[in-house]
Amino acid sequence: MLKRREWPDPVVLKYTGVKKWSAFEQGMMLWSIEDEGGVFRVLGKGKKPDGMWRDDPDQLVKFSPDVSVDEVVDRMIAILQDAARNTS
Repeated sequence: MLKRREWPDPVVLKYTGVKKWSAFEQGMMLWSIEDEGGVFRVLGKGKKPDGMWRDDPDQLVKFSPDVSVDEVVDRMIAILQDAARNTS
């Protein structure tokens, strides 16, 4: 197993035109879709002072068990579009 300092640079850096991961992370927003026993959640993450990404309870959308995957994806798209509008 490689030690962290032995990891190659992430390939995404090449395509974003930045040289360091820290530059890529500036202004980045991180979201996830999680399934907890058939109940979906859309959860935003925030960068903390220790450099780690942690769950942000203010950016949590929890769905009822009867919501379809399509509805979750549609809501996720709306969240991302709204976030993009608010940062530009």
